[in-house]
Amino acid sequence: MWDKPTKTPITKHELVRADIAFLVLTSLFVLARAFLQIHKCKHFELPDFFIYVAYALFISLWSCYMSLVPPLFRVYAVIGGETEPYATMVDDQVTMIKLITIAQMCFYTLLLSVKLSLLTLYRKLLVGIPRAYKLIWWGIVAFCVVVSYHHTCCQIRRYH
Repeated sequence: MWDKPTKTPITKHELVRADIAFLVLTSLFVLARAFLQIHKCKHFELPDFFIYVAYALFISLWSCYMSLVPPLFRVYAVIGGETEPYATMVDDQVTMIKLITIAQMCFYTLLLSVKLSLLTLYRKLLVGIPRAYKLIWWGIVAFCVVVSYHHTCCQIRRYH
């Protein structure tokens, strides 16, 4: 089937450790932001909403990737000739496709949420400037939403 065995560029344990490290790092930053917001008695605003939505999507994305690790490495073991094909290999393939599709949708929605957080922050800076810049801002918002929608739809179509 393949000319030479495929070797994974990273071990399963290295991948899991890196994923956990990124989760911890991201969580520390989000928790620090929330702590400072509460400590300084700042009101909850739209940029905060988008950042917390992005964090929730990151947790979902992380969960999908962590669930993807075991079947992925089982399939790579078969491809690499380390083990024989097994009975539930097709089920693993279906699971991997579903998880990758969900992860990609979370990823693009997460990116949109971060962009919208930054754009709403910039919106606060636009107070008192000419109307043309506000129209440009709305154009950028529309562009970001359309591009994110397009990416999400393409990912869904790719795996179905």
